[in-house]
Amino acid sequence: MCTLLNFRPDKWFSTLRDGHAILGRDSLRRDSSLMMNGFPVREFRFEQAGFFVISRNVVVGNRAISIVVWSLSHPRSIEENPAVRRFLNSFTLLPSAR
Repeated sequence: MCTLLNFRPDKWFSTLRDGHAILGRDSLRRDSSLMMNGFPVREFRFEQAGFFVISRNVVVGNRAISIVVWSLSHPRSIEENPAVRRFLNSFTLLPSAR
């Protein structure tokens, strides 16, 4: 997903985090700050009643790009699954996007 922004990256990340929180008030399990090619990245992990989400988000200029993994099984199956890790780690910026 790609979205055009008209506000700061930290505001966008807060909006995403709070939007995903509709899964439940205490559903946020992890909020990690990362960098990708010099651009800010936030990864959120949510868990609520057997529903698990990992959302990795990067802001490049006025564009926000997200990748999301959803699961209805045990959280370790999503966090420790090699295919899920490869999928998330394949999320990189191409030179034309920088």
